[in-house]
Amino acid sequence: MKTIIKSTLLFSMLALASCEKGLDPELPGTINSENFYKTRQDLEVATTTIYHELRLGGWAPYMFSDGSSFVMDEVATGEWTTTWAWTNFLNGNWNVNDAMAIQFYNWLNPAVTRATYALARMEQSPVEPAARNGYMAQVRALRAFFVYDMWRLYGPLPLIVEGEKALYPDPDYKPARPSGQQVEAFIVNELKNAADNLPVEQAEYGRVTKGAALHYLLKFYMHKKDWQNALNTANQIIGLGYYSLQSTYESVFSAQNEKNKELIFVVVSEPLEGFGSHSFVNILPGDFRSPSGNALDGWNGHRMPWAFYDSFNSQDKRRRLALAEYTNKAGQTVNLRTNGDIGALPLKYGIDPRAFGIWSGNDKVLDRYAEVLLFKAEALNELNGPNAASIGLINDVRRRAFDNYSGSANELQLAGFPSKESLRDHLLKERGWEFWYEGKRREDLIRMGKYLEVGKRNATNFSETNLLFPIPRARIVENPNLVQNPGYN
Repeated sequence: MKTIIKSTLLFSMLALASCEKGLDPELPGTINSENFYKTRQDLEVATTTIYHELRLGGWAPYMFSDGSSFVMDEVATGEWTTTWAWTNFLNGNWNVNDAMAIQFYNWLNPAVTRATYALARMEQSPVEPAARNGYMAQVRALRAFFVYDMWRLYGPLPLIVEGEKALYPDPDYKPARPSGQQVEAFIVNELKNAADNLPVEQAEYGRVTKGAALHYLLKFYMHKKDWQNALNTANQIIGLGYYSLQSTYESVFSAQNEKNKELIFVVVSEPLEGFGSHSFVNILPGDFRSPSGNALDGWNGHRMPWAFYDSFNSQDKRRRLALAEYTNKAGQTVNLRTNGDIGALPLKYGIDPRAFGIWSGNDKVLDRYAEVLLFKAEALNELNGPNAASIGLINDVRRRAFDNYSGSANELQLAGFPSKESLRDHLLKERGWEFWYEGKRREDLIRMGKYLEVGKRNATNFSETNLLFPIPRARIVENPNLVQNPGYN
């Protein structure tokens, strides 16, 4: 069993109490400066509580759950849909009370406060500086991840990032929204600080590393279209000499191939209740025959739309993980398209042979090395136009998707891209084929100026309002200085 899971079990036995209202920090009720943060084990447990924010028992902001960033980043993008009756959400009609749009805020807002509280207590800890700084760097990185993801989904927010405010909460503290520049500077400074103090490889799998902090910094620069800093950061990650592409696409996501060198950051999972992922249950039809014989639940929801499925080259092995047909419990082959289903089964993670019920041991992949290479290719194109280095990087990622790739018609050639725009358009397609069902598409479409165009094709009421999600109405009521995002009442 993975160490983070063990530590989370220890954390759960501590039975921490917390308050959950508005911007008020959720502080531990049974742990305080008198009896905690005194030993290295204390700091280990405190750090693990922040990792716990990624999963929250499996129904979580960074898993596949309703209201997760995954769902928010896939809706109306054309590469994901669901058979469930999420009509308003799928049509872009989310609002200030829609759990799909606001749950991530309600999860991450207190998570930031808890991380700030932990950092403030750690700063006062008598634990030797080397160990203390290592734990603080992990918490600092995780907090920066949370702040970045809230910023890109909701805009700049008045989160609790000052230690004094977390340690000594003021019920009358009702801050206005900070400027975008303030939040952006915070994200960059925190990620750089964390990266400087994190190792390239952690002793325990699943913990934040230098590469993970740098990758979030790379994502920030790409979001801002700061191409030179993006290129520099991509080169930093490549220069670590630690990461490499897997030889086959499916092996990246296999539960039997965890800890592979393509993975930069994952949410660690085990096939245990509360500690597993839902990598299959949202997808499988109820009559899907389990390949392992273990009883598996299927909620028959998530799909890859046929239009996106058909956009793949028929020889592209990456599409093979999306099933157009399956074997049911009666041993019959069910063809989803001819049966009138809205799409293929996006079983990118396969099915863990240890899986049971709704729980799988597949780690949820958040960031991987293939994205670093494609980000570098994109940054080089934006800086210089089509170039041999960009084409080479894209080919490096595509190669494993095709048999006999070198010299074939599938291998990209520089001559095939006469303009910056033509290569940008291909990169958008390539990223879709490479990163489907990974929660990347919304950001790609926004960055490349296609989100509204694509959204209007896939959602009947899509507009510029949808570029940000709404702040929950309850938070606005609690804090009249918190201004709602444009277009939401």
